[in-house]
Amino acid sequence: MTDGDDETQTRIAKLEQEISSLRRKLDRMFTVVDVATNKEPFLRLMLSLDATEAQESAVYDMMNEVDAQVSTEQSGMNHVEFGDRVSKIFPGQQATQPLAEAIVTRLAQDGEWDQVYQDLRLSGMNLSDIREARGY
Repeated sequence: MTDGDDETQTRIAKLEQEISSLRRKLDRMFTVVDVATNKEPFLRLMLSLDATEAQESAVYDMMNEVDAQVSTEQSGMNHVEFGDRVSKIFPGQQATQPLAEAIVTRLAQDGEWDQVYQDLRLSGMNLSDIREARGY
C-alpha cells in the first residue's frame, strides 16, 4: 500500500467514526424530543424515517386522495392498498403495515384526516377508536 492509500483509509475510518457519533447524537435528540413534547407527531415520524420532501409530500397526497374518495362516498382505498402505497413511498422499510398505521395515527393526532382514520379503521387497519381517546 502506498502512503496515499494509507491516508485515504485513515480518512475513511475517521469519517465512519464521525458518522457513527452523529447517529448516536441524532438518536438521543429524537429521544429527548419524543419525551419533551407531544406536538407534531407526524413530523417526528418523518424525521425518524429520514423522509425526503418528496416522500412526505407523497404521504399528504395519498391522504388527500383517500379523503376525497371518502368525502364523495366512493369506494376508498382499503387498509391493504394503503399499506402497499406506503411501501412504495418508503421502499426501504420492512414493517409496512405498522408504518402505515403510524402515519394515519400521527396525522389524526394532529387533528387531520379524521375521516380517513375512521375509514381505514373500518376497513380493517389496526387502529383504536380515536373518538374514545379524545373523550367523545
